[in-house]
Amino acid sequence: MKWVGLLDCNNFFVSCERLFRPDLAKQPVVVLSSNDGCVVARSQEVKDMGIPMGVPYFKVKQEFEAAGVVVFSSNFTLYRDISARVMRVLREEVENMQQYSVDEAFFSVEEADVREATIRHIKTTVERKVGVPVSIGVAKTKTLAKVANHRAKKGPGVCILSDDMWQKESKSVPIGTLWGVGGGLSRKCIDTGISTPADLMQADSAQIARVFGVVGVRLQSELLGKPAEPLHSKIGLQHSIMSTRSFGEATDDLSSLEKALAHHVEHATKELREMGAVARSFKVLVRPSRFSDFAMQGIYEDVLLSEPTNDTRVFLTEAMRCLRSKHRTGIPYKKAGIIIFDITDAAATTSSLFGTVLDSGLMSVVDNINKKFGSEGVSFFGNNKQHALTKNAWNSGHKTTRWSDIPTVKAS
Repeated sequence: MKWVGLLDCNNFFVSCERLFRPDLAKQPVVVLSSNDGCVVARSQEVKDMGIPMGVPYFKVKQEFEAAGVVVFSSNFTLYRDISARVMRVLREEVENMQQYSVDEAFFSVEEADVREATIRHIKTTVERKVGVPVSIGVAKTKTLAKVANHRAKKGPGVCILSDDMWQKESKSVPIGTLWGVGGGLSRKCIDTGISTPADLMQADSAQIARVFGVVGVRLQSELLGKPAEPLHSKIGLQHSIMSTRSFGEATDDLSSLEKALAHHVEHATKELREMGAVARSFKVLVRPSRFSDFAMQGIYEDVLLSEPTNDTRVFLTEAMRCLRSKHRTGIPYKKAGIIIFDITDAAATTSSLFGTVLDSGLMSVVDNINKKFGSEGVSFFGNNKQHALTKNAWNSGHKTTRWSDIPTVKAS
């Protein structure tokens, strides 16, 4: 029998920022959301201050200044790159891996290898090669691996959840804290007398099926140590790709909006190619603030392409057409971006007889250049970065993806 491991990077965004700032190892650090609006990542020191996740920055600014909290703007280029490094190292250490999020991945563990020394070796290897701290929980199912990982974070960084440990813990863990149990399901469980995992494990399976349906049956199976689904080495294609961002200040300037929208088109289509996928439709989104008098006067345009593609030029042409035809001077636009739909595997897609012929090799060349020299190496719309529109006061730079930002170390 194979067990399931879950590797989770600790305070991931903060850990990425600390990677090049070892002086911040024990200092309180936070990372803010887009436009420096809310707190989206906290070091343990900030958590210990009682600062909640998602609190608006302006509400805690004075408290942060008094406590010496170091503030960073979101740097998703850095976070994605460090995430890719973590996953690459983990993939080298395990047989079967499934990335779950930017900072989490499940992997298979042979029962004979379910030993603390083996799991700790994986943990220390990732930390040594990448530099960010991680925790690993191991159990018989994904749901239980989540429980084990939570214990690992609170303890020595590694936890193997045995049957005996789970039997004891299942009687005291609130049902609502389990992975996959949202507010609605939690309330429904409590209303039917199920307040802990132990209650659900002991319930009649037929009754669980009648009351909770397949979701309840799968959860009960996972809690009993019986995997509800196999661990796949490759994640299926996403249903959609979204790239949007609010502006620091509203604007009606068409040129600025074009550059902002082009930035998102290039980012989303690059992600599409990295997935080995193509898409048939997308939505252009350029809107004012939802709280302004112009809230209903945004641009929401659905685009259906003649055939599936991942070519940035096709998406750009259609996105610019939508923006230019719908743009109105005097509307204070606050957000721009695109959402790509109808995503399919590029290898399984054939071009139509009368489809537009484009040099797909050009996109590969562009991607390779940008991968080597940084994301600003080649752009189809000039310098389309949003520096003029977005608040990004404490960005730490592109230390792993741009030659000019690589840190310099001097030996004394």
